[in-house]
Amino acid sequence: MGHADLRRNKQLEFLASGNDIEAGDASLLPISLPELLEVNECSPCVEKRIGSGLTADVFMLAAGGRRWNLKKKRAEILVKNADGQTSFLNEVQRRRDFEMLKKKNASAYGGVVDTAYASLKHGIIVSPWIEGAPVKIYTPEIISDLFNTLFHIETAGLFEYDLCPGNILVQKDRTVKLFDFGYMYPFSPLSEYNADGMELPLFHPVERFETRSFMQYLMDIEDEKDRAAALEEYRMEKELALEYYRRSLSWLRSNGADQAIINWKSDIVELWGKGLKNTAELENLYALESLRSYILDIHDDVGGRSCTAETLKKADRVISAFESGGAVLSSVPALSWGDENSGRAELIHKYRRLREKAVEYQISGR
Repeated sequence: MGHADLRRNKQLEFLASGNDIEAGDASLLPISLPELLEVNECSPCVEKRIGSGLTADVFMLAAGGRRWNLKKKRAEILVKNADGQTSFLNEVQRRRDFEMLKKKNASAYGGVVDTAYASLKHGIIVSPWIEGAPVKIYTPEIISDLFNTLFHIETAGLFEYDLCPGNILVQKDRTVKLFDFGYMYPFSPLSEYNADGMELPLFHPVERFETRSFMQYLMDIEDEKDRAAALEEYRMEKELALEYYRRSLSWLRSNGADQAIINWKSDIVELWGKGLKNTAELENLYALESLRSYILDIHDDVGGRSCTAETLKKADRVISAFESGGAVLSSVPALSWGDENSGRAELIHKYRRLREKAVEYQISGR
């Protein structure tokens, strides 16, 4: 049984136990707990129903002279795998973790939303309302702020898998807030790659940002402008990513990390440094990393039965790349999940089948 399977089983066992986990203090809220449990879009305290996500219904509340975000767990969670089914539990656990981390060093976690109250048993999470919106344009300042927050999260022993656009908000002062932690898990940064332990080195914070957000952003730029414009945005992000991982490497060495972890991160730094040497190297790195991200995102979406039109577009690009052949068929970091051992015809067949599944598992937006 793998590292992630053990984690999933532990989470499922906790759910079956009926035990509660709380963060914050319900007695300090301007709305009583019984009232919160009855909130719907017709409640007088509701200014707006933000929508129904894969895990929870979300409302903007007005009470006590300010606005609040209320997440109420859905009766039926739409992501149909173990991670999806335990995601609300996981978020409440992380809310409690961040509550403790913020008490020790509030400034380090300024990019993480505060929690007024969260309860697994009651299926609610209440936070101060964030006056922000999903990122439309990734400026160097926004990416740098995000990477700084990820550095502190990573070194605290937490790993975020789902850095999708809906989970990253930019505020009026152009700083970033992370607020959804349904797929953030504990890990040991000095001895593990991520929350999958030593099993899946392909997952790391910048890869997660690229796979779940940034490569989609670049794909949209390619569609709206051209590949050259997307490449320049990628160059900017990669330079900041290199700075972030050099900082991470320094922390790992200073804190006695296992040599395997240091070597792994050093290899990533070396790969990116080579890619930034000239335009040809950058183009090659972009081709490989974008394909990697499309492939991983397809697996995320199909595995969770939560596919969108973007999933289909990524599948089309992956199939086209395999049909073209070339160096991509034997390149790292493009291929994973056993694809690196497959031939061209096998890969084309596999991703055509995955595309069919993505059509079957379409939902309305992410």
